[in-house]
Amino acid sequence: MIKSYLAKISLFRFIIVVVFEFFCIMYLPNNVVAAEKTSTMKLSSNYSAALKLLPPKASLIQKISIDFENGGNESVVFIYETPLNDYPSQAEPRTTCGLMILGYQVGAGWTIFHHEPADNGSPNGMMLNILKMSDNHNALFVQSDYSGAGTTSSWALFSRINGKLVKYDRRPVLEKVLHAKDYVFQGYNGSSVIDSSFVEERVPGYSKDASRCCADKPTLLIHYRFTGTSIETVSVEEIELSDGVKQSDFKNEAWEKPGPVSEDDAKAFIARWMKLGEENSNFIAIMSFYGEEVDFYKFGRIKKNVVAADKKSYFDKWPMRIYVIDDIMFLPSDNRAEKKVEVKFRYSLSNKNKTIMGSAKAILLIQKQKDRLFIVSEKGEILKK
Repeated sequence: MIKSYLAKISLFRFIIVVVFEFFCIMYLPNNVVAAEKTSTMKLSSNYSAALKLLPPKASLIQKISIDFENGGNESVVFIYETPLNDYPSQAEPRTTCGLMILGYQVGAGWTIFHHEPADNGSPNGMMLNILKMSDNHNALFVQSDYSGAGTTSSWALFSRINGKLVKYDRRPVLEKVLHAKDYVFQGYNGSSVIDSSFVEERVPGYSKDASRCCADKPTLLIHYRFTGTSIETVSVEEIELSDGVKQSDFKNEAWEKPGPVSEDDAKAFIARWMKLGEENSNFIAIMSFYGEEVDFYKFGRIKKNVVAADKKSYFDKWPMRIYVIDDIMFLPSDNRAEKKVEVKFRYSLSNKNKTIMGSAKAILLIQKQKDRLFIVSEKGEILKK
């Protein structure tokens, strides 16, 4: 394979590529290297300059490449996460998400076309998807999730018209639907892209006199489409729930039921977990990856604080750690809101007295809870010392 490769390109070009990749790994800022490993783990070095435009301490959550006008001009979209320091003593610091859309211009490199920075008031979760239009153009779907006293989602579409990036908000369209039905919006909604062509949204039914705890009208099932210049409704349907089920029950259970865990999201989650695990200063961030109860090695099912104590002891014993992922394999699971994953990796552990190296595997059960991923089971074994 190497001989075939060298036959196609000059030895000089090969050396330049190797040197460039080594430079990217050794000298890019820590947040860029970590971010590059948190995507689908297939990012080319062409994105290195784009990743350098992420804010300090940003961790990449999702990345999508999109050719808006289907003319060969690729844009890249990043959703990133940054910690909020509003409660410094909090064991698990809150995080918030930001959105960045970039395009590549010859001579200028990567340029930010649109940026919604992560800050107080920003969503605590975001998700990307692509809508394919009848004229062969593509639109970017961005969902933003907020939680506090309750949960709510909003979404918008982005497209390029005559080379200009334009944002379309669905809120005016939804308000017209609600006004026509004599409904008010109280949150607890959810949305998704259907067959890359339509956006589906479910909105619990509230009259003007209803409190947020108790929806008193049928849920609305709304389908939207994008014309290229506007968002319009395709259909609006009232959903009656089955006998014996209250709207409030539906709100609290069905609307907060987590969506599926994608393999790309699970890979990004694992890559971030492994990278953060190399530094003792990331201890609090590492513990935010775990659920309140974890099936943890020989301990069985234990509370998160017991996991934290064991992790801290391990970090103290081996303060210098390096992990390299070799393989991620997804194991069968009947629950769409979780992924069971086998991670094979190499490790190097050091303290002032010695260094040990080897390979190991971890068996993780990653579960989505209220639109966040958590490790609820961690098992594993040493493969080679």
